[in-house]
Formats: sequence, structure tokens, C-alpha cells
Amino acid sequence: MVLDSLEKPNFATESDWKSSADRIVFRNAPTGFIVRGELCLLVGKAQRLESITTIHPSASDYKVDTYYDAITELTAQNCTNTKYAWLELNDSFHSKDLNIELKKLEIDAPTEPTVPFFVQMEVYAFNKAMNNDVHVEDYESPLSALDLLSKHRLQPIKSWVSASAPVDTGDFSFSKFVMNYATGPANIPEGSMANTYAENVKDAWFYVIDEPQPHQARSLQAKLDELEAKHPAVQKMVTAPSNFPVKGIDIYCPVLQHIKKRDDYPDTLWSYISCMSHGCGTNRSVLSDPNNFEHVDHDRSGEPDIMIDAPAMDLYALFLITKELSIQALLYFDSITQWSLINKGIDVFKDIYNFGGNGDGTLIYPDLKNKRAYPSLRLKILREASYMRDALELCPQKPDLSNFYRSPTEWSFPTNIRNIIYRCIEK
Repeated sequence: MVLDSLEKPNFATESDWKSSADRIVFRNAPTGFIVRGELCLLVGKAQRLESITTIHPSASDYKVDTYYDAITELTAQNCTNTKYAWLELNDSFHSKDLNIELKKLEIDAPTEPTVPFFVQMEVYAFNKAMNNDVHVEDYESPLSALDLLSKHRLQPIKSWVSASAPVDTGDFSFSKFVMNYATGPANIPEGSMANTYAENVKDAWFYVIDEPQPHQARSLQAKLDELEAKHPAVQKMVTAPSNFPVKGIDIYCPVLQHIKKRDDYPDTLWSYISCMSHGCGTNRSVLSDPNNFEHVDHDRSGEPDIMIDAPAMDLYALFLITKELSIQALLYFDSITQWSLINKGIDVFKDIYNFGGNGDGTLIYPDLKNKRAYPSLRLKILREASYMRDALELCPQKPDLSNFYRSPTEWSFPTNIRNIIYRCIEK
């Protein structure tokens, strides 16, 4: 049986499971389906969805339950005790008991996503997690994570393989890294090489400071002035609201729910979601005992949530809201946050809770044996949501979404919104 929707299995109804399904896709775009049943027949074709039972809900109205997120190998040894698998497809799939028809559009998805999604993946943190909390100068292994994010249309930032390397030489030069992974505006490091880097990439930008506080205004203004003088061609991005008392910010990137009026911001506006979606909690990585912390129940704010125990529609809504607010890019703070707890005895396949949420800051999983990364179901859904946003942009007569959207915390998009958008192109 195949899940005939792009929902997580916990939120699907029994009627959503069918023996056949069809889907409209871009000509060059992969897609995927969750399947159940005789999964041993799919060994070599599908991947295993790992279960994880939450201990604390990310928000008070989420259930403590067994969810499915990490995607690992489906083998002859584990297929009999696998409940769900992920079937990745580039073409239609037909077997004795399962029929999936992909109807391909006559156009490709844009090489550069309509709305880039920037996410941190630090090589240093990757290597420490893989090597018992010891930093190893390994540049090959982290490439699996960088590749994985990039192939799912997430652009890694602040993760330069070797930012001090010569621009045009070496297998791990900064130039080669940026050219490989920057499908949209390129985040570059500050320093003496910044102007040279900026010449080699499209729309270079600095991540100047994260969530500045009022007492930092004077020092931030001095830094913005310095960057403008030394690197005038590089845009300066700050995760601050429009009323922050400084001049010289080129790209404002506030929390999504803080955008009250689009007119408060200049033409270039990015945004991000955070633990504010479900209620913020303790950063367990700073605790001597990460199992000893106080969980506090919070109501979800209504802003789209990226947690494991949130519905898949939140991820689609995140991209749809960018259309309503004319947001040009999305930012997320990390992809491997929970990996920092591996060397404190935490099994991230069983405990993915941090900052008050299940999966906050962790979109990929560690393969400690092979020193590479596994994808997550949320990563797959984010890729599908990104393609859907492309389809919406390419639609000749765009569907009116105003009936489904009031604000970043008040929205209710229909479950068939993806089909509505793709059929608009098909026509």
C-alpha cells in the first residue's frame, strides 16, 4: 500500500493508503512515496523509515507517540520488522501489488529554487560527532552531508570546507565548494579574501550577526560601516526586525511571525522559523547531564513548525507563505544540532529532543559506521515543498490563496494544495 498524499504516516487516515497513486512532477524532479506491506519485496529499491518514540511533545497540542523520520537502509535482515519504507522515484513504478504513475510536466524545475533554503552544516561539528568528540581534519566525510542537503534543495551555509584555502586551487578550495553548493545567493566568510570570493559567486552575502539585541546596536553599526567600506559588493544579512536602530542592513531576515506588515521591509526580505513555532526550551548540549532538564509545555504559535511531531502541511505552508509575503529566501539555524549530544550518550535515533522540540536543528542523521549522513522524512518533504513553490511561481494563472492565509500564524491550506498548483501548470 502507498500513502496517497505527502503527509507523515502518523497524520494520515486509513483512506489515504491505496494500492495505486499518481502524481504530477517536473520533468527532472525526483519524488517519493511512503509504502507499507510486503516491504521485503522492495529491498534494493526502497529505504527504511526508522521509528522514534517521543518522550516530550514539541507543543502541548502534539501527541507523545511513535513517529518516523530517519531514512536508512532497507535490507533482507531488517525488512520483516520494518513498518514503513520510503520509495524514491524518478519514473513511474509498477509491480504486482503496487502501481505509481508519475505524470511528468514538459518543463524542468528551475536549477535555482524560487525560494532558496539556507541551512547551517558545520564541518567541524560533523567531524567531532563522528570521532568521539575529537576534531579530525577530515574533509571527505562531511561532503556526504553537504551533498545530501544540496540534493534536497537546501543550500548549506557557514560550512566552508576550507575557507582559508586558495580560491582556485585544491580539491577543497573555497571557490570549488561554493560553486558546487551555491544554487542561490552565496554566503561567504568575512576577511581579506571576501572581495575575491565575491567575484567568483553570485550575489555574495555576509551573515553579519544572529538576532542582535538592543545593547548591541552601536557595535553592530560600526561593523556594518566597516563591511560596507571594505566589501561594498557583498550584501549584509542580519536576523533582525525592520525597526532595529541601525543603518546599512541589505537583507533583513526576521522570524516569520514577527513580520506584521510587508511594507515595513525593503524589497529584499528573507525569513526563518525557530523554536518559537512550538515553544522554546533548554539547549541540552550545554548541560553536564543532558538527561537532567525541565520540560515546559508550550502551545504552538501557529507559525509553520518543522518538528517531527508536526504535520507535513506545516512545511508546505512555510513555502506558500513566502509567496503571500514576497519573501525571497528562507533560513534555518542548523542541520545536525542534536549530533553534539552523541558523545554524551544520547542516541539521536531514539532521542531527538532539543530547544523544546523533537528534531529542532536536526534534519539529517549520522551513519557513525561509515561516517556519512542519512536523510530524514522532513528533508524529503522540504524538497517537495520547494518544488511546489517553483510550480506556484511558474503557474500562468496563479491560484488565489488569500482564502487560506491571514497571517504567518493564521493559515489553513487544503490538503490537496499541491495538486491544485501543479494542475495549474499542466493546463
